[in-house]
Amino acid sequence: MKKLIAFAALLALLAPSPATAQVLCGRHDEFVTKLVQKHGESRFGTALTDSGWLLEIFVSGGVENTWSILVTNPMGLACMTASGTSWRFDKPRASDTEADRR
Repeated sequence: MKKLIAFAALLALLAPSPATAQVLCGRHDEFVTKLVQKHGESRFGTALTDSGWLLEIFVSGGVENTWSILVTNPMGLACMTASGTSWRFDKPRASDTEADRR
């Protein structure tokens, strides 16, 4: 799970700047409904940030393997921070699983 959070944080940092990309914000339930119904994505993992925000990663198993990162503040405002295609479902390496147990 630690690696999933680090990966999501890296993706958020690599996302285009606000000057070149529009960040979409709205109600959490509306985002989830759209991701599930329109894009065929399902929740892959969740984490709670130190500041109390919910971080969720959604992925599809479709042809394009789409993915989305949704962050939601404690008041319920959700923002799509990044999305894309070509999500890979990698098998964990033995060294990864041992590090996660520590």
